[in-house]
Amino acid sequence: MTIRTPLFLIGLCLAPPSLHAQDVDDLVARCGRGDAAACTEAGKQYQWPGKPYRDLTQSLTYFQRGCDGGDGAGCLGAGQLIAVGTGGPPNGARAAVLYGQGCALNDGASCVARGALLLAGAAVTQDVGGAAAMFRRGCELGDGQGCAAIGSMLVQGNGMPADIRAGAVYLQKGCDAGDSGSCLQLAQLCSTVNGVGINWPRAAAALTRACDLNNSSGCIGLGRMYQYGPGVPIDVPRAIVLYRQACDMGNTNGCQLWAAATVTNR
Repeated sequence: MTIRTPLFLIGLCLAPPSLHAQDVDDLVARCGRGDAAACTEAGKQYQWPGKPYRDLTQSLTYFQRGCDGGDGAGCLGAGQLIAVGTGGPPNGARAAVLYGQGCALNDGASCVARGALLLAGAAVTQDVGGAAAMFRRGCELGDGQGCAAIGSMLVQGNGMPADIRAGAVYLQKGCDAGDSGSCLQLAQLCSTVNGVGINWPRAAAALTRACDLNNSSGCIGLGRMYQYGPGVPIDVPRAIVLYRQACDMGNTNGCQLWAAATVTNR
């Protein structure tokens, strides 16, 4: 099984829909009145690409103010910017501290970001057990990527005894929380005797969830089940629709499968 490395988790915050400049001014004013969440939102807005007010230095300032005011997402945003060198040289060690603060403030994504650094030994001393604890905490706080990371560690036996069934529990949580990669891993575990045992209905449900989350591989996997079985009744027209979905998402394999299935179904 190929497990995604959690390092992809360390990137810039995903900003909410961009606001007009006057709305950002309102966030800044609320931040000045002690609204930590408004500080964090202002930080996100100053990140927004293509906006005339985009200013990563300002973004860092407001993320830090949000963090200092007790908003964990602000700590995450500040850490991510510091990690890539906003306001000075890249400082992964400082970012790790900020992620830890965010985690302590119950921001699940912060826990996962700190766990990724600990697992990789990037800017901090490698601590696989500490990484697992961070991923577990992130999962407990509802972060699907945290569930995916600890689930993968359990399946692989990375830094702990392998426990595929326990890993599958976490992957199910991740899938339910909206992490499509968790759904794919769970489907694979449910499709092999070396996983949690063959469970085609559960595999189909996981692939359906992945596809619904716009994961093209999930659509393809589910399409194959509808085209060939088992797990669902054979339904080639449904398979063609799923392959087309994957194709529309930019998956060339989906395009090829769609074309082939369309020809054979005429």
